[in-house]
Amino acid sequence: MNSFFSRAWNKRTDEYGGSIKNRTRFAVEVVRGVRKAVGNNFIICARINGAEYGAKFGDGLTYEESAQIARILQDAGVDLLHVISFGYNDMALVGFPEQSLYPEPPKSMDKDYIAAVLRGETHVKGVELIRKAVTIPLIVNAGMTFESAERTLRAGRADLV
Repeated sequence: MNSFFSRAWNKRTDEYGGSIKNRTRFAVEVVRGVRKAVGNNFIICARINGAEYGAKFGDGLTYEESAQIARILQDAGVDLLHVISFGYNDMALVGFPEQSLYPEPPKSMDKDYIAAVLRGETHVKGVELIRKAVTIPLIVNAGMTFESAERTLRAGRADLV
């Protein structure tokens, strides 16, 4: 479903493309259909890209846009949201963001991002932006150590890691 959410991938001109409402239409239909089939005593979890790194022409999802998508999914009936990030560059850098810092970080790299990677909290800040838009529990992962996961949970920055 992330392909529908993304402006980088979804170039449709019908009711499933364009605005966020249209790009989330398919996911909303799926969630509502699943809810109807399983009832209210079943947890529905969705996994979304919080951000799409390296998308051409600046059309990748941002955490701010994903917060809107998360709210739409919550309103449709999602009970739990797993927030990941995706990139169009070297997949090792997405899966292991600390590799982007060696032998030294690119001069253009955001200093806050560098600090988050070094703390093992690469995607926590983005999840916090999404948290402001929803009340359902959030899962964060990627590049976390046991210590950073514990810190994140104790601070209430995510519900699961």
